[in-house]
Amino acid sequence: MRVPDLPCRYSDRVQEADSLLAICREEEAMKHDKTQHSATPAKDHSRVQGEGDYEAARHYRKDVEAFVESGKVGEAMKDAAPRNDDEARQMEQAEKAGKARSKGEDPALDKGRRTKH
Repeated sequence: MRVPDLPCRYSDRVQEADSLLAICREEEAMKHDKTQHSATPAKDHSRVQGEGDYEAARHYRKDVEAFVESGKVGEAMKDAAPRNDDEARQMEQAEKAGKARSKGEDPALDKGRRTKH
């Protein structure tokens, strides 16, 4: 069974896993911050939260850069690859199930890709 663009597909999964890891770290850090600063007033407007959480974005960028610089990206891609045909089919089914509710690919993702003629 030949899977086209194998490295690209699994690098996307590595990025997704890295994003989830960063989110978990951010949540743990936020829990820690809340317990450490529970006596401070809640009206601290210097930290923008929600989609504009600049501190979380800085932590995420730092973690991604550290991961890339560690040289472990290739290893993570290999670890994410299916070990056999059955696992590959399961991953394909999971991907299809996830995309079934999708509104489609983001056109911005195609900017860096070459189109095949």
